[in-house]
Amino acid sequence: MEVDAAGLPTGPGVPSAEAGLHARIAAVSGAGAVVHVHALAPVQAAERWPGGVPLRDLEMLKGFGRAAHDDLVTIPVVQNGQDMRVLGDAFERGYRADTPALIVARHGVYVWGDDLRQARHRLECLEWLLRFVVS
Repeated sequence: MEVDAAGLPTGPGVPSAEAGLHARIAAVSGAGAVVHVHALAPVQAAERWPGGVPLRDLEMLKGFGRAAHDDLVTIPVVQNGQDMRVLGDAFERGYRADTPALIVARHGVYVWGDDLRQARHRLECLEWLLRFVVS
């Protein structure tokens, strides 16, 4: 489903309760698109590294917007909850301009980019990276 910058639908359908968090991520990061999936690897990684998931020495980091594979990238992890304002506040506290992703513990992952193509590409790269580190 597609929503605007305020989290309101741009077409038919009803946005999820999380649409406000999507809008907040876009507003803070300047992203043109935010994608969210309930993939297993991010949830597993957050269980192992609840303070943030460290990624380093993997070539796929270049696809995640890094110039070198040996950069240390730490994906922020926030605790899950039903209040999107609380989740948004946690996102802002952990936000890193050079890390376009956020894992919500025991829930899923948000990834963003300049447009939907870039956000999806980054999501694909991040899912690969996280599958690797939890395997």
